[in-house]
Amino acid sequence: MSIAVCTICTGTGRLAGLQCRTCKGTGTTERDGGGNCFLCSGTGTYTRYRVSADGSKQAYREEPCRTCDGTGTITGSHSADA
Repeated sequence: MSIAVCTICTGTGRLAGLQCRTCKGTGTTERDGGGNCFLCSGTGTYTRYRVSADGSKQAYREEPCRTCDGTGTITGSHSADA
């Protein structure tokens, strides 16, 4: 069984300030099968962006993707939220 990001709350574990019931506030849900970590497109690195007033995105920091522990692959051993 693998861990996947809770898409309802975008891996945060919270939805509109409340605990995300779909993933019990953890930010992750369990599902069968593995696969690339879609938050970092399988790279293991997640890029954070700032969105300006005109809607354009600017990258400001790269960090290991916590959802897949920087591996780029979601497996049963990874259980951090993004």
